[in-house]
Amino acid sequence: MLNELFAPIAFERDDKQGFFAKVNCSYSEQTSAYLFTCQFNIENYHIDLYRQFNIHLPEHIQRSVKKRQAEFLAGRYAANVVLSQLGFHSYIIRSGKNREPQWPKGITASISHTDSHAMCIAALSSNIRFLGIDIEHWLSKETALQIDQSIITEAEKKTLSMQPLSHKQLVTLAFSSKEALFKAIYPDVNTYLDFNTSVINHISGQCISLNLVLPNEIKVQGLSAINFNCSYFIYNTYVACLILMPFE
Repeated sequence: MLNELFAPIAFERDDKQGFFAKVNCSYSEQTSAYLFTCQFNIENYHIDLYRQFNIHLPEHIQRSVKKRQAEFLAGRYAANVVLSQLGFHSYIIRSGKNREPQWPKGITASISHTDSHAMCIAALSSNIRFLGIDIEHWLSKETALQIDQSIITEAEKKTLSMQPLSHKQLVTLAFSSKEALFKAIYPDVNTYLDFNTSVINHISGQCISLNLVLPNEIKVQGLSAINFNCSYFIYNTYVACLILMPFE
């Protein structure tokens, strides 16, 4: 499981409303990265939790539905916990032009959530070259059939079929691993990419290898030559993918 790569650490928690069902904060000595994962209950969400947890509530989130507000809160809470471990207490995370999180200078981080789970991982930028995390509920059979051709090629399907995965798991895993890669390289490219710009070339154990095929207008030296290793972790209702690559 994902948390097995990290050693649990204690942190201060204040949740009198029962919004969070399960929480875990952990640390990787090898990469000096902090990881926070949580499960939350949308039924116990109310907007005052933003004030209770001292989390900035952007206008576009304030105008959104309850589900979106709860997911955003859980993600930002996860981010606040790992940033506090790195010495950034009560840091307000703003959003960039594409609504990507704006992390403190000197920090590399990644955040992801579903409608029931959230996670954030962060480390000093001097230690980590690429960092991306993603979590996805398993797609339904119908959805997987509808979107698989926009996510993976026939060659990638063949590669992934080396593992004992159902079709919906295969498509979900491909989607999540590519999302983790997009997040990991976003600070370099500063734009969102189509799924066909990342290619799954190998899968073994709990690791997927991916390469980039960048469009001509994106000129970032060296990215296309890198083999990105993405660890994946399968749970009953979701999959989590992590790219955590230190400087060589």
